[in-house]
Amino acid sequence: MQKPGRIIWLAPDRFDVKPDKSTWLEMGRCLRERGWTVTILTGQKDTGAKLNEKFDGLVEGLDAIDLPFVFRISLLRSMLRWLRRNAASEDVIVMNEDALWLLPQLRHLGIRFVHLDFRTLPVDGHRWKKRLDFLLSWKLAIQLFGRKVDGYSFITERLRREVEAEFALGAHEYAIWHSGVNLDRFRAPASHVRRTTGAFRLFYHGSISRTRGLGLVIDAIALGGLPADFEFVIVGDGPERADLETQARDLGVSRQVRFRGFVPYEHVVDEIAIADVCICPLPDRLEWNVSSPLKVFEYMACAKPMILTPIAAHRDVLGTSDFVIWTKGVDPDDIRVAILNAIAHRNELTAAAASAPGIVKGRFEWSGQANALHTYLMRNAEFVPQATEETLRTRTAGARR
Repeated sequence: MQKPGRIIWLAPDRFDVKPDKSTWLEMGRCLRERGWTVTILTGQKDTGAKLNEKFDGLVEGLDAIDLPFVFRISLLRSMLRWLRRNAASEDVIVMNEDALWLLPQLRHLGIRFVHLDFRTLPVDGHRWKKRLDFLLSWKLAIQLFGRKVDGYSFITERLRREVEAEFALGAHEYAIWHSGVNLDRFRAPASHVRRTTGAFRLFYHGSISRTRGLGLVIDAIALGGLPADFEFVIVGDGPERADLETQARDLGVSRQVRFRGFVPYEHVVDEIAIADVCICPLPDRLEWNVSSPLKVFEYMACAKPMILTPIAAHRDVLGTSDFVIWTKGVDPDDIRVAILNAIAHRNELTAAAASAPGIVKGRFEWSGQANALHTYLMRNAEFVPQATEETLRTRTAGARR
């Protein structure tokens, strides 16, 4: 019976400062446990960073010109040079749509199995860079190359239907693997005593943008009526962080809204641990409804109560849970009322949230998601010859030089 070979996962982004690393790192670790040799080929903002050493030998960071728009083109060229030196025809290449422009060159190199994975729909924007990125990395890339790959996977069935409706890929054989959580990493520390009195800390972590509803939460806080010692802590970064900080200052709530900035993935759990309630304020937009709420799983794993907007992606996971406060809608006053409700019932919510890790276990762990992709690749890439262990060791050593 064929054994797993090598997966090279293309991630054309600044991985060292990327807010969400867990998808790549956790899937990489779980696939490695199933016998695959995994290399996440990516970029880095810090040209001196040794990402391979930092991330358990999973990540190979390449240098690229660190300028808007030019960065991705430069990084794709660096990836191609690396692949020419290190890739072999039996390797499985996994990519998202933003690396599809490399497909013709991969075929020229003799790569026989290229797997296209869809994690989200692009967020529509009015800035020229967003519009250009949408055109090049989504529309044109998928129209030109989306039907020429060898395998597909999607984060949800809803996303698969949307992509098929737009591009008619004909992906009749595919894998569905959701977001997940590592229960060994995300859990409430045994030594942590949950606060049931005193200052109330509302918490969010992830990418910072208005499309994620953060501006609405700031507006809700500005409406007033919250305790004087209330604070909203935001961990993460993004291009709209400065704009949202300005909003908080202009509305006079900068002392209540604290932007902590980027926190390494391995330390996020410490920030969650000292929160009273976590919030995921996603508006009712298509790109969020076809997604899988990774942050919600992480909050659940840490046994934290939550304030959630009533979108389909949230309802699918936690429709009747008693540790969730649902907003009536996504207007600022709806969010303010939900915050007040959470403050008033903090003790009951904290007690109820003790059951949350049990809901996550098995159903939303990364190991289960890795099983889905592993099974699909083993079934559909069966024509790919197995590389010998010596070949894999040689290529892995070459990748690190």
